[in-house]
Amino acid sequence: MDPHVNMVGHRSSAEQIPHRSKYYNPNDWPLSNFKEKFWEAPKVEGRCMNVEDMDSFMEINHKVCKGLLEDTVYLNALRDRHFDIAIHEIYDYCVVAVLEMIGIKNTIVVSAVGVTSHVQDIAGFPTNPSFIPG
Repeated sequence: MDPHVNMVGHRSSAEQIPHRSKYYNPNDWPLSNFKEKFWEAPKVEGRCMNVEDMDSFMEINHKVCKGLLEDTVYLNALRDRHFDIAIHEIYDYCVVAVLEMIGIKNTIVVSAVGVTSHVQDIAGFPTNPSFIPG
């Protein structure tokens, strides 16, 4: 999504299949200032994003997801590769829809920030015993 990310840096990947949503607007990124806050805020300050930043990020995600779900040519290209398994980050719910649409039944969900109880309920994950009080 972020036009400043270099996709060529993934040395281990067998293949990269980038997608550009028809709703993508590279000008959305400079308008949102959460990127600077996220990377430049001192760690001792705590939270580096506010509600407006999160709204901006979610709007960008919505545009990218909408374009992806409407792009039948791209989805067919993914489907035609007959992937056995998919690994995806939990914060992006759009991936779940895409994987279902292209027929991938086996998935591995990862999270860089942990899984909230809300996500556990939706996904049917059991509660991690190390987080149960008492």
